[in-house]
Amino acid sequence: MKVFSVNGAMYVEVVESEILKEPIELGNGVISPGEYVSRLGEKKRSSFEMQEGWYLKYVGRVDDVILFDTNGNGDSGDIYYAFHYINKNLLFVSGGGSGYDIRINELEKHQNVRINEIHQQMTLL
Repeated sequence: MKVFSVNGAMYVEVVESEILKEPIELGNGVISPGEYVSRLGEKKRSSFEMQEGWYLKYVGRVDDVILFDTNGNGDSGDIYYAFHYINKNLLFVSGGGSGYDIRINELEKHQNVRINEIHQQMTLL
């Protein structure tokens, strides 16, 4: 597993066979692999939010790192958005010698998410 950071987002490069695909508690809910969110956290200073029309799709975890893909149909290879899972209310993003926390109280999942034609939402692409 290779962890790296680009433009304030944390990423992991990992082969799919290493990903443990199981639900986790986040805020007041549980998210299962394949479910979508548009935002993690409520306050601007302590949240991670996607651009309009883009969503994070929960993939699973590797150790204490939870992984998300997006709702694009492009191929991001083995690279995923990554967040250190501290507990159900706290995630941590690290990289470049700094980091920030994400505080989650309410988990808002989305159904019937439209799949976008390209994978351009990922900051590193």
